[in-house]
Amino acid sequence: MTNGSRYLTHVQLVTAAISALKHAGDARTVADLGEAQHFEVDREIYIAAGRFVWELTEGSEFFVDSIAVPPANPATFRIGDENSIFLMRSAGQVVFVTQIGANGAIYREFRWQPGTNRIDTRSTFEPQTEEVQSQLDLTALSLSMMLSLINSPKLVELTDSSQRQERRAANRSLRLPVNAWHKVVWRTAAGRKLAATDNDEHGAKKPLHYRRGHVRTAQSHFAAAFETTLTDTGWAQWIDGRWVGNPAFGVKKAIHAPALDRHGLADFMNRKRQRLGSS
Repeated sequence: MTNGSRYLTHVQLVTAAISALKHAGDARTVADLGEAQHFEVDREIYIAAGRFVWELTEGSEFFVDSIAVPPANPATFRIGDENSIFLMRSAGQVVFVTQIGANGAIYREFRWQPGTNRIDTRSTFEPQTEEVQSQLDLTALSLSMMLSLINSPKLVELTDSSQRQERRAANRSLRLPVNAWHKVVWRTAAGRKLAATDNDEHGAKKPLHYRRGHVRTAQSHFAAAFETTLTDTGWAQWIDGRWVGNPAFGVKKAIHAPALDRHGLADFMNRKRQRLGSS
């Protein structure tokens, strides 16, 4: 979602959104943006996340990894040169996401519970169709997978984002911390150096790919347990997948996903229909 054709730097985008939201009287969001750490994400990282999600969700339920949480609370994410940001907040065991344009408009809202398959989405401007709902679900899942990548320090690295002079100007005008701006990029240079000395068995010379997570039998009192018909006890835990390989050697498509039993598939489709009816 872009907001006009004029390119804005990361700092300009956030400050423009804050100014518009102040004018609209949205004090809560203004406060969150003022306290947030701001991350500008290489678009290729988001594309890779979406590619894995697309493969993993085809015909199967998708579980959000437990590390799919923002690295700061609150935090904003700007993907590539898009003129909108995703404001993320963690509250309890739920991640709340709001997509905000440079004009302060709220485009979409998402939320998910890490370590489960509980995901909700809403659009404020798109038609309430099944196609749109599927696209919203895919966006939410791609954002959660992007966080899983960002929280994997062997794969990505953070550098300073924007010019220091611009950051200092934002600090003077809106009291935004000078050191709150970050750029997220692939750790490919370090990956090539590692590959020259490491063995193939450690995955250093293999393309980046996602080794799927799985459902493990649990009891009701286990941490993060949820009810399901996939296990004999009626309770399960989600065991996170993990990233293997190195982005310096490309990105390999995922080919596995946890299958749904008949009851789980029916519940999944019912929840999708309910979201469509309530949006």
